[in-house]
Amino acid sequence: MPKILFIHTQTLYAKATIPIALQCVKNGWDVTFHVNRPIILGRSAPLSEQDIKKRYTGVSILTPDAYRFISKIIALDNAWSLVTQDISYSFLAKYLPSRFDVVVAAVKDMPLLRYLSKSGTPSFYVGYQHFPVFGRINGSLAQLDNEGTRSSVFFSENPFSRSHKFYEQVEGTSYRLCNFPHLDRVYQLREQGIKHSKSVFIFHPGGYRGVVSQPGDDKPTCYRAQRHFLEKICLPILDRGLMPVIKIHPLRATYHDLSDLKEIACDFEQDYGFDTNTIKLIGPTHWHWPEVFSAEFILTFGSSAVYELWATGLTNIFVCNFLGTTRSHRFDFFHDIFLQAESDLSDLLDDPQKWYPTLVELTARTSMDYARLFDGDATQLIHAEFRNAFADA
Repeated sequence: MPKILFIHTQTLYAKATIPIALQCVKNGWDVTFHVNRPIILGRSAPLSEQDIKKRYTGVSILTPDAYRFISKIIALDNAWSLVTQDISYSFLAKYLPSRFDVVVAAVKDMPLLRYLSKSGTPSFYVGYQHFPVFGRINGSLAQLDNEGTRSSVFFSENPFSRSHKFYEQVEGTSYRLCNFPHLDRVYQLREQGIKHSKSVFIFHPGGYRGVVSQPGDDKPTCYRAQRHFLEKICLPILDRGLMPVIKIHPLRATYHDLSDLKEIACDFEQDYGFDTNTIKLIGPTHWHWPEVFSAEFILTFGSSAVYELWATGLTNIFVCNFLGTTRSHRFDFFHDIFLQAESDLSDLLDDPQKWYPTLVELTARTSMDYARLFDGDATQLIHAEFRNAFADA
């Protein structure tokens, strides 16, 4: 029975690996996840909300409960719960890679994976966040797409690729473009078809990130800032007869959770004469894709979710750059999706023809290169390479 080890340095990186692990279990393979907290008599400390809120931009707790949390975010919690008894967890496995037939990590963990690959164990990395890639460090992939990969926006000369240093991350390895495995589930949803509702989907910035609030702000300050956020973003949306749908960040900071927004939104609705729940709030672990696909357009504030949205073929996406630029500046290459002022949001709301913008230059090329990978087969492609690695062993 093949033995597969999944390693991570941050909790969210498991978004990339859990779909692959589930397929491994389905194949009857032996799956182990590295943990960094002790497991005693089969139990470990749960991932608490305070663990998330204290760290918010770098949660690195790796426990069975943390992996359950991630499986819920990507709508694979039911599948995960059915096989949880077939998954092993090990504190020491990371130090013994030679005991496994394959080691897998997110591309974000390339330094660690390169080190582990020195054991000679076939070591694979999968795409995460803004880099839709799949590769092998100590060996060659059997299914390469050299022309499509090298000519893509990720590996050609342009400001986007230079900024993220895509080639430098995978230099010396065998690689190809491949969509994010957790979006295979989204592909199934997209194929079903979803009707548009009169709504605008809003990714909440999460708090303490220099957008609606600053690190360490107290509760009154955070509440005032989020009330201001609702007035600047939601009020013009409501005035046009549309429903704001706000998704709470999975790694939300203190005072920026669903319960906080409910209290703030309730006061806002009362003060402005709106019915209760006129603003729809969805929680941090809610699978948001049905609401995303049904929205007239989507607002972000510098979230890397833009890349995932492009990777599902969506283009009705805008980056708000008028409530703090700490994170939105990362998208400076894509000026044609920026809303630089409140008046830009008002103009957008007043002209439905602008809700699906005509993208130009680098933005058009980048969004298309993400979207062309959306075929629902990322997990299967990766598993075929694992099988080739077993055959070569």
